[in-house]
Amino acid sequence: MVRGASFGNEEVHISYLQFADDTVLFLEPKLDYLINTKRILRCFEMASSLKVNFYKSCVIRVGKKVSDEEDWAASFKCKKENLPITYLGLPLGSRPSSRAIWNSVMLRIEKKLAPWKKKFLSKGGRVVLIKYVLASIPTYFLSVFKVLVSIAKDIERCQRGFFWSDGAVKRKILAVDWETVCKSKRKGGLGIGRILDKNKRSLAKWVWRFGKERGSLWKKVICAKYGIHSSSLLWKWNVPSLASPFAKAVSSLFMDGSLSAKILEDGLKVVVGSSARVCFWNDVWWGEVPFKETFPRIFALSTQKRGLINEYGSWQGEEWMWNVKLRRRVFYWEMDQWNEFMVTLASFKVRRAAWWFKHHHGRGSSESITLILENLNTCCIDVKQSKPLKAANWSPPVNEAFKFNMDGAVRAEMGRAGI
Repeated sequence: MVRGASFGNEEVHISYLQFADDTVLFLEPKLDYLINTKRILRCFEMASSLKVNFYKSCVIRVGKKVSDEEDWAASFKCKKENLPITYLGLPLGSRPSSRAIWNSVMLRIEKKLAPWKKKFLSKGGRVVLIKYVLASIPTYFLSVFKVLVSIAKDIERCQRGFFWSDGAVKRKILAVDWETVCKSKRKGGLGIGRILDKNKRSLAKWVWRFGKERGSLWKKVICAKYGIHSSSLLWKWNVPSLASPFAKAVSSLFMDGSLSAKILEDGLKVVVGSSARVCFWNDVWWGEVPFKETFPRIFALSTQKRGLINEYGSWQGEEWMWNVKLRRRVFYWEMDQWNEFMVTLASFKVRRAAWWFKHHHGRGSSESITLILENLNTCCIDVKQSKPLKAANWSPPVNEAFKFNMDGAVRAEMGRAGI
């Protein structure tokens, strides 16, 4: 009757997406499917006493061009549109590398920066407005797209100008650099945060959700589209060049070669649960490195180099018994590593658990990722332990506001400096 869109070899089918009263229907390019869909909607109208406004609906082509698109839209009594479009506030079919899709975000931020607020809001009021209003506006986009560096600078420029400006036209010397202001309070700042770090934090949360949400629709689509096993826990693979912007954005967290990418990748760890989703040699599920690096000789002898943990043993009652198959017997000079390997396995208890992001709470969270990115910056001011500085003595911010003391040399020149 009706066939929706399908993805990959596992044939994941999606016929519709719905949020509140916004509905997207996916159909193969066949006129019969379109007619049947309209009949279903007509039946819905008669059964529910509700009316579907076809004049506000539209037909959108995805992929190759169809010759009779106009006829289809006419038979459905709706208009025809082309990608890109906006759905639930996000642009569909646009290139995230284009500044155009971020224009709506910049306009919303600039609308919040009314000139009168600069004159009548205190520093504490400005901090609250930046942290809880301005910083939250691009959150939706930052959780899906990789932000352009130029866009991040523009957003921070708006925040910086709003925070320091007092309505005067003339320029003045700023008391503290913006990088220090963005640090957390325990690092000597106000906890505003950098846009690029927020972008990494929002995208990294998807990695944790990938391992946690086993039956979610978005994970099924990702696995089917890119040929990933549906039981995979860790989002670590090289996406093709024609991958979606979302997949490229998340994968870029581990592929840019930066220190933050290395730390985020090392922070991914597996706690063995049913053992049917964890790779015995390649995943980090015991210690700090995978078994293939800890026991290279045993790995070379193994006949199941890509096997899962449940393939290396079996349950005998309530006890798990290990059974590692080798292609030959262990030589005398390999016995030390073999004995250490068996002792390590014997000390491990297979239990029914899931997956966690490396953190003292044992779960992935925005806070844990923020701490990882924040600790990369070694040049920070420890408010509790630092000695008085020449230019400014920082104390913990009180009520979301700055408190600093200028030394005598600077105090004498405050008027000339515009402070």
